[in-house]
Amino acid sequence: MSPLDLCWSESLPVINGPGVNRVIVAFSGGVDSTCLLYLASLLPSKDRLIALHVNHQLHPDADHWQRHCELVCRSLDVPLTCTVVNVSRQGSLEAAARDARYAVFEAEVSPGDLLLLAHHSDDQVETVLFNLFRGHGATGLMGMPAQRTVGAGQLYRPLLGVRKAEMMAFCKARGLSWIEDGSNADSSLDRNFLRWQVIPALEARWPALGDTLLTALRRDSQAREVTSDIAAQDLAAACDRGDPVVSRLLELTPARRRNVLAWWIQSRRMPHPSAGLLDEMTHRFLSAAADAVPLLSWRGCELRRYRDRLYLEPEPRPLPAGQMESETAWPDPEIPLDLVVGELRAVAQPGAGLALAAGELCIRFRRGGEKIRLRGANRSLKKIFQERGVAPWYRSRLPLIYRGDQLVAIAGVAAWSLRPVTADDQSVRGASDGLEFWFSEAPSDVFMEIHR
Repeated sequence: MSPLDLCWSESLPVINGPGVNRVIVAFSGGVDSTCLLYLASLLPSKDRLIALHVNHQLHPDADHWQRHCELVCRSLDVPLTCTVVNVSRQGSLEAAARDARYAVFEAEVSPGDLLLLAHHSDDQVETVLFNLFRGHGATGLMGMPAQRTVGAGQLYRPLLGVRKAEMMAFCKARGLSWIEDGSNADSSLDRNFLRWQVIPALEARWPALGDTLLTALRRDSQAREVTSDIAAQDLAAACDRGDPVVSRLLELTPARRRNVLAWWIQSRRMPHPSAGLLDEMTHRFLSAAADAVPLLSWRGCELRRYRDRLYLEPEPRPLPAGQMESETAWPDPEIPLDLVVGELRAVAQPGAGLALAAGELCIRFRRGGEKIRLRGANRSLKKIFQERGVAPWYRSRLPLIYRGDQLVAIAGVAAWSLRPVTADDQSVRGASDGLEFWFSEAPSDVFMEIHR
């Protein structure tokens, strides 16, 4: 049995697992994904197989490649979904294309879905070297995991133990056609430079380089399991209400502090910071003055510190121009309100929340100087935010509910552990139903999962 046949047969228990509803093959049209799609098309339960093509619009032939994928899938009788994306040209084009591609994966994969990617052992060697040379923040050698979560399902790489040359020979032997992307020969791109310049030179000197690196990767993975267990224990001890407490982290040794930060970022499914940035977090960031609100950002995410706590989240969508000065009418609170920066919902609550009185509601964002009547007095919004520990960068993003010119309620945010607020003189009396308002910067399905 060839390594390809062996690797594929060993992957079948995962692919045919009882919890798998759909098998989705990420299909670029290249030789790797063509090999994988052909193998998947031979599955007995082919009715649950689909292919997914992402058109990055970065190459003049991108539309031709999409048509090729359509023809291949038609010949294999495999349904195909094509998604066109706009890739940011700021910063690394490779990273931006990958982020756009994985955003599609996140959106398309549903509970019970298994997304198959055609990465092979040559890709794994490139990834190990790429992470090593760019100062990856994780401990030891880092490659691609064979399996992990993606979206609401699972991502699986069944051919990580196969060489690319064998996959190409497999496709040639069966008369399969594939796309040759000329940009793969562009050595100005980091991965291509490794593929065509660095790795061949290293293999000329050390022919067993690939096998040696993969063996070292397996060994490091075992060691990482131990450090992950330690990090999970340290994080549990350092957290309060789900957020790491800075003073508790500072009680750890620098090595364990670094370990727990790296593990926490990975567990939140955020991009890995560089080694230098992880050092910055471990030392100067955590040791900043108590009244400071430091910020570190990388690859679309932000780490902040406020009142002895750490906050890690994606970079927020900016408020649209004029949002701070404008207001949005909300004639029917039973219908969730899309505020561009997130979604606002009204939830009926017996004996709590805003009384259902006449007068249309409208939504504003903080401008400064707002007051709301609580505990028998008009209290400033700034003071309320301070008392409730709302971090400064959240305050301008929180919807305020008005009836006429009166601030009658402040939305709660489950993800921030922030309860809604209702003005005393506008609150429901007795056991009647009132409205509590909840805001989410996440999509609706994520909001409902948090709110439950």
